[in-house]
Amino acid sequence: MSNLPSDRNNQSIAPLNFFNLFDHIENMVMNSFQSALAPMNNTTFEDKGNEYVFTLTLKNLTREDIQLNVENQQLILVVKQSVQSTEDSFQSYHSQSFSQAFSLYDVDVDRIMATLKDDTLTITLPKLETVLMNHRVIDIK
Repeated sequence: MSNLPSDRNNQSIAPLNFFNLFDHIENMVMNSFQSALAPMNNTTFEDKGNEYVFTLTLKNLTREDIQLNVENQQLILVVKQSVQSTEDSFQSYHSQSFSQAFSLYDVDVDRIMATLKDDTLTITLPKLETVLMNHRVIDIK
């Protein structure tokens, strides 16, 4: 008879393999990082010439989930979502947060606009008209 553990049907169960356990832990860690970065897959940032447009789409996004501030020449966006659901006497609670900072060196801070429509936040960052971009090729000696 084998020394391997068996189930009720006397079928052998493979012994615990350290490397399988390591792979399982690594997969759990990677999945948690991917879920933490999920909002990054739902964002776009476009330079449209005279303005920048940032969009973020998240399911069930509400105004209460969003905090938008200007501090030290940066626009800081923080999104915190919490969802609680109850099914057949089981309760689940899910929370996620997302933060992004944008440099405002060439943005007209007084004209920044944000709108929320159909779970999509759109932030329009108009560029300053007086900013001149100097371009020069530097000769390497």
